Order: sequence, then C-alpha cells, then structure tokens
Amino acid sequence: DLHRMLRSLGFLALFGLAAGHVLFSIPKRAEDPPSIPVLENRLPIILIPPMTGSALEVKLDHAHEPHLYCRHTTSEWRTLWYSDKDFLPGFIDCFSYNFGLDYNVENDTYSTRPGVEVRVNTTLESLIGQNKADLGVYSTIAKMLEGMGYAPNADLRGFPFDWRLGPHSFFLPDGPYAQLKLLFEKSYAENANRPAIALSMSMGAPWFAVFLTEYVDQAWKDTYIASFISLSGVFAGSAQALQNQLSPSMGWSSHAVPESIQMEFLHTVQTLGSVSWMAPQASYWNDTAVIVAGNKSYTAHDFQDLFQDANANTTASMWNAAKAFSTTEAVGVRSFIFYGYNISTPLSFTYASEKNFTQEPAVVSTDGDGLATIGSLATVCEEWKHKQTQEVTLQGFFNCTHADTLGDPRVLQAVADALTATANAWQAPPVL
Repeated sequence: DLHRMLRSLGFLALFGLAAGHVLFSIPKRAEDPPSIPVLENRLPIILIPPMTGSALEVKLDHAHEPHLYCRHTTSEWRTLWYSDKDFLPGFIDCFSYNFGLDYNVENDTYSTRPGVEVRVNTTLESLIGQNKADLGVYSTIAKMLEGMGYAPNADLRGFPFDWRLGPHSFFLPDGPYAQLKLLFEKSYAENANRPAIALSMSMGAPWFAVFLTEYVDQAWKDTYIASFISLSGVFAGSAQALQNQLSPSMGWSSHAVPESIQMEFLHTVQTLGSVSWMAPQASYWNDTAVIVAGNKSYTAHDFQDLFQDANANTTASMWNAAKAFSTTEAVGVRSFIFYGYNISTPLSFTYASEKNFTQEPAVVSTDGDGLATIGSLATVCEEWKHKQTQEVTLQGFFNCTHADTLGDPRVLQAVADALTATANAWQAPPVL
C-alpha cells in the first residue's frame, strides 16, 4: 500500500537511513544487539546521522502555500515529515512547499519558503529514541553502547543537522560545522580531556569527512578526535542520487512513486542541495558514463549539461557549486570503514532518447550495498592508507545492504571492536 511503500522508499534523496535500498528511508527500529561487555576505559562517542536521520520541525506563519486547504499557520512546532495524506494528489503540494528549499544562485545559499520556519530537533533522543516522534536511526547501536557502559548526554552524544542543505551552508558562521566543533570541545572538557570517537552513517560519513579535511586543522584533530567510524559511508557519490534529481520515475527500483505525484515529488527533490552534492564525484568516477540518453553520454564532469538538458537549471547551478567540496580526501584521523557488498547496485542509467528523462531507464548494475558501489564505499578509503599516517581499517560484510549496517550483528560487533581498539590505543597526555 502507499504508506508501506513510502516508509520503505522514504522520501527519495540519498544516503538515507535504514529501511530499503533506495534513498531517503525511515530507519528500522531497535533489534536486540549483541551483548558486549562493559568497556571500562571507553572514550566518548558523537553520533553523526545520515541523510534524513535528523528530525526537522516546522512552524508556519501565514505561509504562502499553493492551496486553500493547506495549513498556512500553526501555533506550535510540529515534525516536518510526511503522512499518508501528504502524498495524495494536491496535498503533496502543501508538503513540498514546506519541505523544499529556495536556492540563491548568486551566493550559494538556501532558504525556506515565505512563512515557513524550520529548525532541527537537536536532542540525542531523536537519534536513539523509540518513541513515534523519534526517527531513532541509531536506536539499535545505542542499545549496544549503553550495554557497554555509555551514558546518554554524558559520553554518548549526537549531532543532528539540517541534511537538506548544500555544502556551502555547512561552513557558515554559527553553521553546523561551527556547532559540531564546539560539541567535540565540550565533550572533551566534560569527559576528563578524553578525545571523542565519531560514528557516522551514509551521507553523514562524507559530511563529517569534509569537516575533517576542510574545517579543522591537524592539531585540532589530534586533540579532539580519537577515531572515525563510518557505516555505509558514500565517499564518492552515488548514481542513484543523480537519477533521483533527474527523473520522476523510480521504475528502476523495487518501489515506484505513484504516477499522479511523480513530477511534484521530483521538483521537491531537485531543491535539495545535499542530493546534488551526493552525485558521483569526478575525482573518482572519471570518465564513466553515468547517464546515457540516446546518443549522448554524461560523465561526472558533465552533470551541469545534464541538468540543463533536463530543464533543471537551478539544480544545475546547485550541483556546479557543490562539486568543489570533495568527499574523497584522506581525513587525517584513525578510521574504521564498514560497508556491505554482494548486493546489485546501480552504476549507470540509460534512456532511450535525448532530453527525455520521464521514460523508464535501463540500469547497469555492479557490486555494492544496493545504494553505493564498492568504489564509493571502500576503494576511495583504501587510498587513504597511502595519504595519511593514521591507521585505516576496512571491513566488508557479505550480503549486507546499505541500511543494514545499522543493525547487522556482524557490523555491531565490528563497531564494538573498533571502540575497544581505539580506547586501548589512546594514552592520556602526561600531567605537567
């Protein structure tokens, strides 16, 4: 039914959470994690959520929504997410107005629509909780961590952020990177000057990688970061991210967007800078033809032309600005890269004719986790071993999907082992 499909599909952009192999998915609820002994010398952890992993809240004040039956004013904050009604013809316009963004090409910034105010639910509970209002993407992992002795809001913290935005927004004064830096410094001060372990998933991994490579220096990393754990991190982009901003049809997937709302759905996804940023990166994909339309091929160097050919000129500008923020560089901290493989994963899409992306594309697949290829998940990070002195550990998990790294017992055991190894390797600086 529609509700089940939407919960599995989620909302269609990228590197989302957990339930399905397509983008924007709702996370699985907590299962019983493996029982791990208490880690006596544990280091603090900061959880970095994936795309759609942070709960957004909205308040409307005479919003200029497109229909009279849309809600134009609200007295309280409410969760900015869909209900069954929101994906009916007509009502999706109300949701799209509140959820989508306006993009300023001149200064590469994003804003909400007139009358719409959005904030991030910054509580740890929104990431690990089991209540209906909580996304709970890390609920299973949190159960394991609490069994290891971690205490929420003490040595276990999280950093929800607005995952819709493009990368330039991360660097703004008092923006998410500035706030994340303060959180690591606060954790350090409140945990006896012990550095933290960053644990991220999906888009959260490249998001954090850029923080490490572009926002903080090596001396800061050496002080405040003990290690970096990536679950299904997509470090070189995904063909699905690109296709999700290009075509109204999800016919290549096991789920299909209802035809009656496909174009509205597409237009909403095309406003999200994060999805543009997660398109395949030229530094890794090189001359691979990611999209073929008739006799015309588009590599990772050609996506501006691709979006313009699809009459998505604003999205073309978003991608052109986002491509400068590379997510493939070595991060300069000890890293554990965990990923799934042996799952058929889209590598490229072929359309029968030029400039017509409303058709069903043919799909060429390769090995990966269903969302990202092995190259994007692991090969990029393998190259870090030759570019940094800090240890890089990679471990793949057979038949583990993109989302299943959040709950697969093999992955959870690997996470626990990484926490233990990091804690055992850390030495407190001598007291002067």
